[in-house]
Amino acid sequence: MLALLATRLDRARRRNITPVLALPDDPLLPRGGCDLILLVNVYHHLRDGPGYLRRLRRALRPGGRIVNVDFHRRDTPVGPPLEHRVPRERFVREARRAGLRPVGELDFLPYQYGVILEPRSRTPGRRAGPREG
Repeated sequence: MLALLATRLDRARRRNITPVLALPDDPLLPRGGCDLILLVNVYHHLRDGPGYLRRLRRALRPGGRIVNVDFHRRDTPVGPPLEHRVPRERFVREARRAGLRPVGELDFLPYQYGVILEPRSRTPGRRAGPREG
């Protein structure tokens, strides 16, 4: 998939996108180096989802966002087995534990949800509570 994406990017003359084949426990992204991080159908493969999201958060530039697209936990004609799917509610809960907050949704996909996240901002002198974001 990365080779196909690289070919498409080359044809489109897009030089500001870098496909990265990450490891299950390390996204291999530079600290503060990304404006947008896109995850598609991978979250269920991560052993420590919140920990991975924390590492992704550190890779964001100021104003950067993470977008996660994954299959709804219901029967669909395509996609991984149900037991491998992460419900949207659980993903959002784990993202909040990682210091992220949802700021948008992708609702045009028939079998998947899409959540747009950004780092939770903190007011100086105030700790982020579990309900913040």
